[in-house]
Amino acid sequence: MDYVIALCCKHLGGDDTLLVLKDKPEWQKGRLNLPGGKIEKGETPEDATIREIVEETGYDPILVPHLMGILQDGDDRIFCFKALVWGSKEPNPRPEETQTLHWMPWYKAKIDSRLIPNLRVIIPLMQAGMDEWIIKDDYRSCDQKHHGIEVLVPAEAWYDMAYHQ
Repeated sequence: MDYVIALCCKHLGGDDTLLVLKDKPEWQKGRLNLPGGKIEKGETPEDATIREIVEETGYDPILVPHLMGILQDGDDRIFCFKALVWGSKEPNPRPEETQTLHWMPWYKAKIDSRLIPNLRVIIPLMQAGMDEWIIKDDYRSCDQKHHGIEVLVPAEAWYDMAYHQ
């Protein structure tokens, strides 16, 4: 299956992270995730990202969301996008959305035990502006003390992030 998630930003370089306190599916219930969902038949990942942002948050992306990287989780691919939204108003999801949304500064979100573990790697990569990465995550449990993943990034991007920021 193919899915999308979106790091929604109020302004470029911002630290606030829009997180969804999930109530479904069961394995995500009570966990914090980024807005997103399944890519529907005939949709591009970009189209799915825009649709999911609008449905789950009520925000319209200001620009076309930018693909930052891909998470390969078993047979699932999750396209990870960064999107700029008008964050001056409160989120206004469509009525059938039952989950709650929270703008959180990253320094608080990253230590929140409800955060889905792989987001502790994905969000900093996106915030740093690094793209073209691939994360391989075959460890399907969010409830384990340790969570192993493999991160592949272009060497030049890693060098730039490490030495020019």
